[in-house]
Amino acid sequence: MSTNFTDPVGKANHTKGRYSPATLVIDLDHLRHNFQFFRNLIHERTRVMAMVKADAYGCGLVEIGRALQDLGVDYLGVAYVSEGRELRAHGIEIPVMVMNPLPQEFTEMVRDHLEPELSSLSLLKEWITYINSINLEGYPVHLEVDTGMKRLGFVEEEMKEVAGLLNSAGRMKVASVFSHLASSSAPEDDAFTREQFKRFGWWCNMFQGVLGYSPLRHMLNSGGIYRFPDHQYDMVRLGVGLYGAGMESLPIQMQLKPVQTLMASISQIKRVARSETVGYGRSGSLSAPGRIAVINLGYADGLPRLAGHGRFAVRIGQDLCPVVGAVCMDMIMVDVSGCPDVRLGDPVEIYGTRHPILHLARAGETISYEILTANHQRLRKVYKT
Repeated sequence: MSTNFTDPVGKANHTKGRYSPATLVIDLDHLRHNFQFFRNLIHERTRVMAMVKADAYGCGLVEIGRALQDLGVDYLGVAYVSEGRELRAHGIEIPVMVMNPLPQEFTEMVRDHLEPELSSLSLLKEWITYINSINLEGYPVHLEVDTGMKRLGFVEEEMKEVAGLLNSAGRMKVASVFSHLASSSAPEDDAFTREQFKRFGWWCNMFQGVLGYSPLRHMLNSGGIYRFPDHQYDMVRLGVGLYGAGMESLPIQMQLKPVQTLMASISQIKRVARSETVGYGRSGSLSAPGRIAVINLGYADGLPRLAGHGRFAVRIGQDLCPVVGAVCMDMIMVDVSGCPDVRLGDPVEIYGTRHPILHLARAGETISYEILTANHQRLRKVYKT
């Protein structure tokens, strides 16, 4: 049985289940499913900004950007100008907000119709100076306010100065004002979250009074969309939930589908006696005579070294096979003593459709976000359409 995939440049690639080199399978149908799930949770009038920073959470910036444009998202969100320029270079035309712009990049941002986030007094002043120097009027920007996250954003004691700058900057167009929730998925922090909404309201009232119009307002992330439907405002920012992960503390995780599946192959199978050791430092062993399979990926592919020594198991067919010994740079060894039918080239699921990413995140003492966005530079990407 063969499965049809599409690679990043659109060529057909037929595979019989062998994943060498190790391969990220990106399921665009799952992306569409997750988008529609969240779209159904929000009002018809509420806009959606889809976050595609960090190579679209490791799923491929351009391919995911194209798919989201086809789905009708209103905005894309990126971290850096280079990400926005990559989208534009591949014909993606919908509005793009850049979260970490630099003043020296303003010219190329304007040339590529990328919209900067302004989150500090110094950056706001630099932007005003820039637009005045080139007589640029009505170019959309986004203002971030800090309501308790203590990351980017204007703080309350700067409100008067921000208002004064906006009042004197007649050329500016504020497309949106927004803030970040610090703990949207944790009920024990709901009092703090409600305080964040309250502070956000103060800022929005100020902006409306100074500007004479109401910019778009947005605050909810993936978890917030589910837990705080009364605070959708004008737009929501859909991030990790779009990729079918990171919602493990909420009931909705069961209704999402993983967009990213990491597959590898069996490179070799060896018999191991009880007295023999496996891997670097002779740190691995079996409790009885058995077999190990050598799998073609390691920490250079983003697999945490903490996944070694039985802390994590891969899925081969219907079986979970624990890692034996240390994770190597390019490979791992797993115990297949109880799997008599495994063969060279058999597919191995590290995480994905049948093996939730949360298992690997827990083994690596990290979160699903880090696993999704880990070093995937060597991995082949194929797109399931």
